[in-house]
Amino acid sequence: MTKKRSPRKKKALPPVSLGGVCVEEGLPYPIVHYPNHYGAFFAFSESEEAEACLCDCSRSAFENLIELNKNFRSQRNSNPLRETVVDSFNAPDVLAKISLEVGGDISCQNFRFKPKLCHRCNLTPPTQRFCHEMYGGQFKQSFGWYIQQTYLRLGISTTSLEYLEDICPPEYKELIHEIEQAQIKYQVEHSRINEIVYGPDREDIASDEVTYWHNVRKEEAEPLLKLRREHQRLRTKLKNNVENIVRQEFGFKKIGEGWVSETLLYQIIARIFPDLEISRHHRPDWLEGLELDIYIPSLKLGIEYQGQQHYQPISIWGGKGALIALQERDERKRKLCKALEISLMEVDFTEPLTNEHIRNRLNELKIL
Repeated sequence: MTKKRSPRKKKALPPVSLGGVCVEEGLPYPIVHYPNHYGAFFAFSESEEAEACLCDCSRSAFENLIELNKNFRSQRNSNPLRETVVDSFNAPDVLAKISLEVGGDISCQNFRFKPKLCHRCNLTPPTQRFCHEMYGGQFKQSFGWYIQQTYLRLGISTTSLEYLEDICPPEYKELIHEIEQAQIKYQVEHSRINEIVYGPDREDIASDEVTYWHNVRKEEAEPLLKLRREHQRLRTKLKNNVENIVRQEFGFKKIGEGWVSETLLYQIIARIFPDLEISRHHRPDWLEGLELDIYIPSLKLGIEYQGQQHYQPISIWGGKGALIALQERDERKRKLCKALEISLMEVDFTEPLTNEHIRNRLNELKIL
């Protein structure tokens, strides 16, 4: 019988960024200026005293932010850095201060751009998180800023459905129009239902009848619910289309096509061992039909990412029966690796996927 295994003691996840500056040694300019919560742009400095620069790859998105903020002003804010053209919602304070000093004639010429400074160009995740796990999956937590940048690169505001007519691609304009029309239809039906809810009590509804809302039977609310689902479907389509652009740029599969965490782990390993041969989904004869997520032949090192389905029954993965079979395969894999003196590092779903943590795990195995 397979011995029950538990995930490692849960490690603290990286903090959710609320702005500020931190050091990230894996980047050409390691001083990283984060935007405020849910922002879009990073700035990078060679040292704490050096000028803050933007990555060249963000130039078009940055230009579009300037045009969007000049043409479509967001809600008013008492913080002058939030009111300036390069606002401190989308950009770090250090860039918003430049914008505030220059005033309304601000342009990209007032900022310094340099090539290959950012996380995307260097295929490395930021050390902080974009959002809490309640508000996004692993990819959004790790790279949400670059999703925001992609909206802007497409000429679409990050806070509304406003867009630049001469920049936004036709298919995105059409989708935005569909979203707006769906929202209008939903609001019209919602207003109609509200009039019934706050109107006089209906004689055709018994006092003890179960209703969706007051005065509204369940079947009468269905048109409203259908319109809401359609609006949500279209918003999700826009969100997924934009996120898929970013996923491909970072080397991930599209939404629904593959595991984000396993790819993140592979990218970290590739950065730690840039000169070594690294195999993914390695199926050697000696594993007898089993597979290692990552394998480094010269180090005789196998690495496995293990999600929740390796530790507890999950219905979409086949429940308890599938869990038992999976744990038996995991145990057989451990024994085969041990017999051939191959180190096996198992990274479970509770562990933070950061360079520092994975280096610590490798140190535990005396690999580094």
